[in-house]
Amino acid sequence: HTSMMVLWHLHNRDAPKFVQQCVACNREILSGKRYHCNSCPDYDLCEQCFKDPKTNRGACTHKLQPIAVESDSGQDGQSGSNGLTEAQRKQRQRNLMLHIQLIEHASR
Repeated sequence: HTSMMVLWHLHNRDAPKFVQQCVACNREILSGKRYHCNSCPDYDLCEQCFKDPKTNRGACTHKLQPIAVESDSGQDGQSGSNGLTEAQRKQRQRNLMLHIQLIEHASR
């Protein structure tokens, strides 16, 4: 982790530390099921991509194991451990990435 991520996790203690990411659509898999390949390293598909026959699955041709993902979803259309909407989560992620880039730039 970069120092910014360490600070973020210290501030957000209840946030999941390791969230799997779909290899097809690159979204974080926060709820429902993820489909994991036991043969390929770091290969997971979200439920939507797994069910879509047009999804580009890359080189993986193995049988995928469904794994339930615990959800801390809120109400009123909010999701995630903080009760954020999808737009708020994306904005927070963008802000974190900008701060990380700033730290990387300052360290050169």
